Amino acid sequence: MRLIGFIFLLLMLSSSTAQKKVGVLDGKWILVCYSDLTTQSNDCRPINAGLTARLQFEDDGESGKIIGSDGINSVYGSYTLLNNHVLKIDEFGGTKIGSGDPWVSNFWKTMHTASSYSIKLDSLIISYDNDSKAVKFLKSE
Repeated sequence: MRLIGFIFLLLMLSSSTAQKKVGVLDGKWILVCYSDLTTQSNDCRPINAGLTARLQFEDDGESGKIIGSDGINSVYGSYTLLNNHVLKIDEFGGTKIGSGDPWVSNFWKTMHTASSYSIKLDSLIISYDNDSKAVKFLKSE
């Protein structure tokens, strides 16, 4: 009888410690700035600007999925989070309706060459182009 009680206790303890990993990039984000880190130049837009990317990230702390819009097109993808805040975009695609707006066309390059990320309060910074450039997203509802 003690053995059964001991096994039951072990099962209870193991199930209470098994928790889902917290998502690192989880949430909805809106693109507000492009930055060239070499020249220290910024191209920012207000949150309510029409043609700006809105993404939703969902991950388990190791890998995740992206859905959203680049301002015109629906986008989707998957990513892997590695040590030292390395971000690897495994897949990124979507509809491809053209636009003369450089924010839309630059966004695709940004995602395809993403290299790292950082989160500071309500901001998500994704570096790209060998960490020479970055985009800033703000948390959205």
